[in-house]
Amino acid sequence: MKVRTALCLALIAVPQIPRAADPATVPPGYSLTWADEFDAAAVNTNEWTYRTGKIRPFCIGKPEYVTIEGGAMKVLCARDGENPTGGGLITKRRHRYGYFETRAKMDGGPGFHESMWTTWLGSMQAFSDPSESAKWRDRPKIEIDCFEHYAKHGPQEFSYGIIEWFPAKGSVSRDLHKISGDLARDFHVYGFEFQPDCCNFFFDGELIRTVDVRGLPQNDFHIWLTCIATDKDARPGNGGCLFDYLRCYAIDPAAYPARRDGFLCKLAARSGPTQKSRGTDVWIEAEAFADLGSWEAAWDGGVRTIRGLGPPKAKAPARPAPAKTTVLIPERGRYRLWVRARDFATNMPASRFFSVAVGGKRSDARFGTHRKDGFEWQDGGLFDLEKGKIMVEIIDASRYYARCDKLLLTTDTDFRPDSKSR
Repeated sequence: MKVRTALCLALIAVPQIPRAADPATVPPGYSLTWADEFDAAAVNTNEWTYRTGKIRPFCIGKPEYVTIEGGAMKVLCARDGENPTGGGLITKRRHRYGYFETRAKMDGGPGFHESMWTTWLGSMQAFSDPSESAKWRDRPKIEIDCFEHYAKHGPQEFSYGIIEWFPAKGSVSRDLHKISGDLARDFHVYGFEFQPDCCNFFFDGELIRTVDVRGLPQNDFHIWLTCIATDKDARPGNGGCLFDYLRCYAIDPAAYPARRDGFLCKLAARSGPTQKSRGTDVWIEAEAFADLGSWEAAWDGGVRTIRGLGPPKAKAPARPAPAKTTVLIPERGRYRLWVRARDFATNMPASRFFSVAVGGKRSDARFGTHRKDGFEWQDGGLFDLEKGKIMVEIIDASRYYARCDKLLLTTDTDFRPDSKSR
């Protein structure tokens, strides 16, 4: 009886929300292709499916936790017995390129997490069916987080970014945006523009970040509008998270090239000029090795890298297998090896090390031992190399999550790559 009472109190109708005026927040060149303004009496289940089930070991999602009230979709934030409530809606429509926008008001209660995000085609089945999940495990895919508001962020900030799940795994980008107001007190507009070359994130109509997505997996996705409890003791703030609408736009093909070129120029300016020595340079991306061995492609602080094994487990191979690739040496000569590796200043520095062998000769240096936070170039010594193909190997010597970004072989033995060069 107490549970029913608690839920009824949380379902008090909210005031009518004013409709958004002319969509001034939409980037130029885009036209509306589909929208749900949440003006109907109930959720349109022809367009949406519910996020249900045990979302966390303690958070429960049910269709009745999602309602249409006062012109908005509401995800209930309450307590259902011992469990906090949660859930949301997932589009049945497939989307890929375009601009996507919602207007939302956070619940603001401690322990609740509100979000607008995407998952790859087939994700709905994969989340509920283990056999479908296995099919998608090794397929290239990314997740776009238009916004995530964790209780730990506080009332004035939210995070956003892109996660690659396969073949590399980790955050391609992750940023925190702070405002002067309260995300749980007022409605704000969140949007993202996804195209083959870049992903732009917007807040209240202003561009806050451009991310280069060339080379990332790009496939159809579903859009999720959700609110879940990330803390077993989560307590509601406003009684629910409100989504005013979801609007989807496509750009006029004639308008896209000019818009794309502008963002590509910004990305090129941000990355800076490519470093060149006075000699012959052979640049080698670690994640592009032909055989990664026991290493795996991963993202680390926005850097696409390869990561070594962790401490041994029962089913892990007895010895890590080196990453191997063949490179072409354009001319005979003496080359200096440089390796860009990850280390930490205070978190067990110099413990995530690895070695490199060039043409069968192993460098005397250990890499990942510079004792600074982030990626730095380290000198690997000199190699006398003949013209032609040689084998380069990256050897996981520590078996403690070593990370390697890229390598350089250069005949300019006095050249030193800039520490920020990527």
